[in-house]
Amino acid sequence: MKREIKKCCPFFSRGDFVALYGELGAGKTFTVQTICDFFNVRDKVTSPSFAFVNHYSGDFEIYHVDLYRLETPEDLLFLGWDDIIASKSLKLIEWADRIDESFLPLPRWEIHIDFAKSGGRNVKLLTLRDKEP
Repeated sequence: MKREIKKCCPFFSRGDFVALYGELGAGKTFTVQTICDFFNVRDKVTSPSFAFVNHYSGDFEIYHVDLYRLETPEDLLFLGWDDIIASKSLKLIEWADRIDESFLPLPRWEIHIDFAKSGGRNVKLLTLRDKEP
């Protein structure tokens, strides 16, 4: 799986929003760790399940947000969601499916991870853009 994620990394840049989808244990945090490693983050990258947000510095600033424990959409306000979205940092969002899609900006990247029958993981990278007029 690490090889597949590393192939995705050159597509990401400062200011991008990356939504991660997958079941518990699918590898979302591992994916964030791999992306952070690619962009030379030297801090230990861990899931911010209880803090909700971790901030890292590497080639550029990276926000790592974990929405698993989010209880209401109003909780996004306490996280500083609008500031995170507006930042020029790379935004890596675990459990993006826990919030209404209207809170997810366009354009954005999506990484979908699921369990393969072989025991490994399937990784799919999508890009979503604004609709053209």
